[in-house]
Amino acid sequence: MALFKPEGELHELSTRLLLHYSPQACKNNICLDLSPSHGLDGRLTGHRVETWDVKDVVNCVGGMGALLPLLERVAAQPKEAEASPAETHDLVGPELTSGHKTQGLVLPLGKSSEERMERNAVAAFLLMLRNFLQGHMVNQESLVQCQGPAIIGALLRKVPSWAMDMNVLMSAQLLMEQVVAEGSGPLLYLLYQHLLFNFHLWTLSDFAVRLGHIQYMSSIIREHRQKLRKKYGVQFILDALRTHYSPQRERPLAADDLRTVQTSLLGLAREFLVRSLSADDVQATQIMLSFLAATGDDGQVAGALDLLLALLHGSPAQESLAIFLLEPGNLEVLLALLVRPGSLPLLPDRVCKILRRLQQNERLPERSRQRLRLRECGLQGLIACLPEGTVSPQLCQGLYKLFLGADCLNLSDLLAVVQLSLQADLSVRLDICRQLFHLIYGQPDVVRLLARQAGWQDVLTRLYVLEAATAGSPPPSSPESPTSPKPAPPKPPTESPAEPSDVFLPSEDPCPDPDGFYHALSPFCMPFDLGLERSSVGSANTAGGGGSSGTLTPASQPGTPSPLDGPRPFPAAAGRHSSSLSNVLEDGSLPEPTISGDDTSNTSNPQQTSEEELCNLLTNVLFSVTWRGVEGSDEAAWRERGQVFSVLTQLGASATLVRPPDCIKRSLLEMMLESALTDIKEAPLGVLASLTQQALWLLRLLQDFLCAEGHGNQELWSEKLFEGVCSLLDRLGAWPHLANGTADLREMAQIGLRLVLGYILLEDPQLHAQAYVRLHMLLQTAVPARREEACYVLSKLEAALGRALNTSSSESATDKAGPPPAAAAAAERCSWLVPLVRTLLDRAYEPLGLQWGLPSLPPTNGSPTFFEDFQAFCATPEWRHFIDKQVQPTMSQFEMDTYAESHDLMSGFWNACYDMLMSSGQRRQRERAQSRRAFQELVLEPAQRRARLEGLRYTAALKQQAAQHSTALLHWGTLWRQLASPCGAWALRDPPTLRWKLSSTETYSRMRLKLVPNHHFDPHLEASALRDNLGEVPLTPTEEASLPLAVTKEAKVSTPPEELQEDQLGEDELAELETPMEAAELDEQREKLVLSAECQLVTVVAVVPGLLEVTTQNVYFYDGSTERVETEEGIGYDFRRPLAQLREVHLRRFNLRRSALELFFIDQANYFLNFPCKVGTTPASSPSQTPRPQPGPIPPHTQVRNQVYSWLLRLRPPSQGYLSSRSPQEMLRASGLTQKWVQREISNFEYLMQLNTIAGRTYNDLSQYPVFPWVLQDYVSPTLDLSNPAVFRDLSKPIGVVNPKHAQLVREKYESFEDPAGTIDKFHYGTHYSNAAGVMHYLIRVEPFTSLHVQLQSGRFDCSDRQFHSVAAAWQARLESPADVKELIPEFFYFPDFLENQNGFDLGCLQLTNEKVGDVVLPPWASSPEDFIQQHRQALESEYVSAHLHEWIDLIFGYKQRGPAAEEALNVFYYCTYEGAVDLDHVTDERERKALEGIISNFGQTPCQLLKEPHPTRLSAEEAAHRLARLDTNSPSIFQHLDQLKAFFAEVVSDGVPLVLALVPHRQPHSFITQGSPDLLVTVSASGLLGTHSWLPYDRNISNYFSFSKDPTMGSHKTQRLLSGPWVPDSGVSGQALAVAPDGKLLFSGGHWDGSLRVTALPRGKLLSQLNRHLDVVTCLALDTCGIYLISGSRDTTCMVWRLLHQGGLSVGLAPKPVQVLYGHGAAVSCVAINTELDMAVSGSEDGTVIIHTVRRGQFVAALQPPSASVPGPIFHLALGSEGQIVVQSSAWERPGAQVTYSLHLYSVNGKLRASLPLARAAYSPDGDRGLCVAGHRPVRPAHPPTKHTAPGRASPAHEGGHPQRGGDQGAQPHAGGPGGRQAHRGGRRAAL
Repeated sequence: MALFKPEGELHELSTRLLLHYSPQACKNNICLDLSPSHGLDGRLTGHRVETWDVKDVVNCVGGMGALLPLLERVAAQPKEAEASPAETHDLVGPELTSGHKTQGLVLPLGKSSEERMERNAVAAFLLMLRNFLQGHMVNQESLVQCQGPAIIGALLRKVPSWAMDMNVLMSAQLLMEQVVAEGSGPLLYLLYQHLLFNFHLWTLSDFAVRLGHIQYMSSIIREHRQKLRKKYGVQFILDALRTHYSPQRERPLAADDLRTVQTSLLGLAREFLVRSLSADDVQATQIMLSFLAATGDDGQVAGALDLLLALLHGSPAQESLAIFLLEPGNLEVLLALLVRPGSLPLLPDRVCKILRRLQQNERLPERSRQRLRLRECGLQGLIACLPEGTVSPQLCQGLYKLFLGADCLNLSDLLAVVQLSLQADLSVRLDICRQLFHLIYGQPDVVRLLARQAGWQDVLTRLYVLEAATAGSPPPSSPESPTSPKPAPPKPPTESPAEPSDVFLPSEDPCPDPDGFYHALSPFCMPFDLGLERSSVGSANTAGGGGSSGTLTPASQPGTPSPLDGPRPFPAAAGRHSSSLSNVLEDGSLPEPTISGDDTSNTSNPQQTSEEELCNLLTNVLFSVTWRGVEGSDEAAWRERGQVFSVLTQLGASATLVRPPDCIKRSLLEMMLESALTDIKEAPLGVLASLTQQALWLLRLLQDFLCAEGHGNQELWSEKLFEGVCSLLDRLGAWPHLANGTADLREMAQIGLRLVLGYILLEDPQLHAQAYVRLHMLLQTAVPARREEACYVLSKLEAALGRALNTSSSESATDKAGPPPAAAAAAERCSWLVPLVRTLLDRAYEPLGLQWGLPSLPPTNGSPTFFEDFQAFCATPEWRHFIDKQVQPTMSQFEMDTYAESHDLMSGFWNACYDMLMSSGQRRQRERAQSRRAFQELVLEPAQRRARLEGLRYTAALKQQAAQHSTALLHWGTLWRQLASPCGAWALRDPPTLRWKLSSTETYSRMRLKLVPNHHFDPHLEASALRDNLGEVPLTPTEEASLPLAVTKEAKVSTPPEELQEDQLGEDELAELETPMEAAELDEQREKLVLSAECQLVTVVAVVPGLLEVTTQNVYFYDGSTERVETEEGIGYDFRRPLAQLREVHLRRFNLRRSALELFFIDQANYFLNFPCKVGTTPASSPSQTPRPQPGPIPPHTQVRNQVYSWLLRLRPPSQGYLSSRSPQEMLRASGLTQKWVQREISNFEYLMQLNTIAGRTYNDLSQYPVFPWVLQDYVSPTLDLSNPAVFRDLSKPIGVVNPKHAQLVREKYESFEDPAGTIDKFHYGTHYSNAAGVMHYLIRVEPFTSLHVQLQSGRFDCSDRQFHSVAAAWQARLESPADVKELIPEFFYFPDFLENQNGFDLGCLQLTNEKVGDVVLPPWASSPEDFIQQHRQALESEYVSAHLHEWIDLIFGYKQRGPAAEEALNVFYYCTYEGAVDLDHVTDERERKALEGIISNFGQTPCQLLKEPHPTRLSAEEAAHRLARLDTNSPSIFQHLDQLKAFFAEVVSDGVPLVLALVPHRQPHSFITQGSPDLLVTVSASGLLGTHSWLPYDRNISNYFSFSKDPTMGSHKTQRLLSGPWVPDSGVSGQALAVAPDGKLLFSGGHWDGSLRVTALPRGKLLSQLNRHLDVVTCLALDTCGIYLISGSRDTTCMVWRLLHQGGLSVGLAPKPVQVLYGHGAAVSCVAINTELDMAVSGSEDGTVIIHTVRRGQFVAALQPPSASVPGPIFHLALGSEGQIVVQSSAWERPGAQVTYSLHLYSVNGKLRASLPLARAAYSPDGDRGLCVAGHRPVRPAHPPTKHTAPGRASPAHEGGHPQRGGDQGAQPHAGGPGGRQAHRGGRRAAL
């Protein structure tokens, strides 16, 4: 009948029903009428059958967490037979089993039935989970609360990879789809986190599963992109890609599959970037760039670059993205990818495309364009940083287009790209040449700029090399040795020498021959030969390898013919034609340069090979730069030009060029001659002189070239050269100046004559025919009639004629059949040479002296037979004699006089060219190194920093994932322990032995006496072994022990103690506290962050770094430690606390720094926070509220602490004061505690604990642990007589001189002490009465102090004799040694468990007696630890101690703590223990500061000085009694006046209906105006009649001291208020199931037929809410004293803890969901009790079991089975004392059907049975009466109250404190640290009684 419940659909109809029956409201065949009339109960004639849904039942045995162990069992199952391929194909479908078209698929989840999926046990578990969650909100919440999704994710990681198949993925999808349909947002989010987005689960599965997982994830992200982008956006996807889908991962995918997965993930990342570039998208792009900078997988980088490129092409955000990518820090990442070592060739191509795309954006600002062009460091720096072997065609092409296609050309970048292309293939260099060709001829001015670049000759000329150069290969040492047998020397590690040389270096071998050195320097590599005829064609090969050097093209090169064709020479025509620009363009116009990866490379002329095209293009480029670019005609300009020829010669000697270097030189010279002639023709007269100088240097180079390299290679003597020289000399008119004229013209004519004669000597008939004609013309016109020139010409002609004649005659003699071709050629040559000789002899007859030298010479004029006659004459001795004796010497002399000068000139010229080449190369090297450094500084270093930061972030993310996984495993361990506990659903047959540790929970009196299970127990066996074998491992001195004295001197503060300012807020901060917070700031509906600060949570066991956040509603702490541990609060030290529960905030010190706060909450939880870091605040609602740093000398950590402190105090509820904002001294004065103690309103223990708290002593810091005095000195008597003063210690003296014999010794030591360094002040005691070691000494048997002790002792237990083994021995040590000054700790007065070795540690044996150390040896007067604690506490509260305790307070907290009084009292300790004596911030070295902090921690710290005058004495008990008797307002205690009790009766209800509840709420709000107003008394009758009466329990102005006013609404049926029923049949209203809020505003009721828990407003009686979470009737309720939690028990065997809602300090309702569900009972729960401050929830059931749980975590602690007869009965009642005592009323039968017996049992807070008492009757009867309470340490059972018509009329003695205490309740809720709070609480408890 859920339809009619408040949350049901038909709830409105419930008030109009005539009849309404439910099987839940049936008992004994009677069915209650649930309609509003309640008048027609029915009788059931059939059988009542009750069924429970299994979905509901799971919530009675452990919730959804009880199912999770099934998954662990499933994960451990062995592998079954695998499914056949056919089954897998049928299950998945062809789309995922085939490798085709795998992108963009959607999993065919509908194809597989659940039955098939259930064959996989993991999938079956997920489907079962889905069914449990379907339509069941409670189960969904239960799964979230038990951390189910995280645990499932962690357990699935244990599942073998073969089991994580498609079935599991499909079942996971069905599970999440079901949760989506249910609308459970938190659960869905967790399932997404731990199942869907947990790549660890799927990355070891098959490819189809992995791809299916990504596809399903893609569909989820596309659907909820905005919701998921923050956590599962680009960063998450890239991290997953980097972590799980790299080739190095375990079980890597095939390359194609991996590429598919990577593409899918990057496509998913693109979904977040397709919109306009918002702030989130900017962050996502930053993430992408950081990923590019840090990841090492080239495939992932390529995919990410493709993603960026796609966004730049088609995204709406491309404009903003382009600008963003060019911002500082972003472009550097892309550029760094270009120089990334070992990357794929495709990466540079993608980067260049992105940069090119950015460059094409016309809207880019100029600054961005400049950054893109690398104006600050240059492209050369980028290229210099390229690693070896990484140059690819894509990189060269991309850089060329990027940097040379810009609107503003940088020629340095141009040369850098060209130099880079030298390492690339021929096709790349061809493309570069095409680009250069069009650039130069498109922008003519470029050549002049290019010629000004250093080393351009070397860079451009190297493009001729056929094979790509290796960046790391050293150049050959000399041209003479192209290959060296020695290996190249290793690369030195330094940067500069490691740069690859851009020029060829000379040989390192010494070469004394200057001509030999000239060989290396001359580009033509041939010593000047004095006669061409003196050398044969085959001798003295050129450095280029002769005529065949470099003429073969390897078939493997791109653009070459098929390998079947074999090597072939270049076409012969290449030697005959010029490579001028006109010829290049005639071959076909080149297209616009396009970047293409095609290796054929020749797109302009199909007849040209790639080598030919590159050579033609490059020759034209070189010519343009050499001729047009180099300005000037002087020698310096020609040295620039000559370097091109030098480089060509050196390259020819060390590498294979695309054409022989001689042919390249010839082509350049041809083009220069042609251009020189054109320039002269077009030049005005004014520049003719410079052009003449230009022509002269050109002819010198041509002469040097032809006479050196043309000597062995006649192909170099081209027709073009001949025509060019002749035309040039003709144009200049130089021939006539051969004999007499200007020097330049004469030299040009001599060069021309020499070259003409050289052409005559060629074998080519066409060339020497032209030369014959030219020489004949010269002989006719220009050759002067000088003997020297005539002899020179005649010698050359005679040598050629002689060879021709010899050839002709020899050939004719050997072959009579006919003249062979050689003879015919020789004859033809003779026919040309003889006329020339004839003309020469005729023109130079007299200069040659033929009249006397050749008298027999045939006549030269008119003789028809001269040809034959001269040939015959040449064979005569006269001719030979004339030639040898007359002509030859003159010719030799002429050559030496004429051409040797030119030789010397050119020798110096080539040496200068080489020197300039070297110089420019070194300059370029320096520029390259400088650019490299600039690129590294401006580009690589920022990118590397970004990569390091990303690496740190990624490492932190991996650590966070690992921490989350370990946290999930910790949650699983916690859950499993809960389920495997003795009362759990998976209870173990042999449970492990429980070990215990001390809990951090406290009582209101600040007693820590609760033990909790220690699930990570360490027996410390190794520590025991090390103690017993002291010689095995030597003790290492601690860092603190070796600390130099200079450190402490550095930290010493010279300020006198009296000048130390009190620790409190400044005046400005106090003024801010007076400013009320605005309503908007304290809006309870909107939580707003107001402050965050880095801090440390200081606990006993650790100092935990973290972050504190303060909002308008809560205080948060986030644990920042790397490895989380299980704590009492949960996993890790995180906490969240409402500000409304914050009771006090205290200023604290940590390591003597004023840098800490201690927060106290109303449930006794406290947190010690240290602030070593800066604070970051969010803007407040008004600027004036923003915390600001304090001026003056306040340390930064103190300012931070004060800022946090101020905000906390301002944000507290208005009902809370800020008493704690004062200094400790002012706090003590304002609290009135001293006065209360003096007047005996509080006990000695309470007063000492309050003094410790105010003085800064805390349980959280062992160096500031609370200190208590030794009060006794008699530990040997059999009984303790507290009336004898002799048993007490002298409290007026420090513990060090409690033995009078020590006083003189201590005084003499103090007076004689003097520190030579002046650092250490005088002191009486070198140790302290309270330090960390002392606390561990006393608590060594209790964890965590055992582990801390072992840690302090370097991993071992201390020697047994030095351990705390006996109370008497400890006191004796104080008497015997003045150095042992340890006082006691509070545990000596309340905690008996620390005296027992409950964990069984091996503490060793005493040396003298060999007695084993176990439990502490107690004094003879103590029979047990409990007895010792009780008597010791009585001693503390005794009259003697009360009379003298003020003297001890003066020593520890008062005026004798410091100054002259301390010296006189022998109470001065080591200076490091006092506040203000040491300033750690003065120690700059971190290590030394840590060591000094350790010293302070070990030495201990003196408390804050609270009093500077003597403490007042306490009143005696008699004086205090007289004082109380005189007070009119004081209400006497019923326990002190039992004989004066009177009873008053007042009728409350009639008609024989008994009361089941009569309660006075103990924290009723009262205003100060209505002081003395009556209290509220709430009554409920068995029929549900509600009464709210007023009564005044004690007022002396009334005659009988008592007044009672009955609720007037109870007298009329119209105004009566009835609790909403009906109730469970036959039980009615039960007092056990009723509870009233502490402030009396709410009434909670159970026992309803529908199992609901109902909340009723008081006093109106209106039903506020109805909570249906129990499956059966709620049987019992209980509230804690704090008013925070309500606990309910039910027949469904569970208990639930509910949180009360408060508004404005008043209770307004219950939270709709329980905080905890407590499991473990096997029968209906019969009674419950809760103690929030001790974190205890106790429940009893009808089967006689009592179970203790924790409140905050719902953890099982212990199960108690009260001793009883053979058949246990129900637990009727439970009560919890203020110190955790558990009182249980149980029942039992001797046998079934026998009489019931009742017993009363007392258990300690830790479940130890203290006492049992049989009862004659039940202290509590099931009719609803409550009669059991706990007063002090004993249970009290008052007289049984009347059951009808009456209620107790006078309970006035119960209010001992009267109205003053009630007023105290208003402003201070019960607490431990607050002054006066304990007394107020005690008064409240008595009122409740």
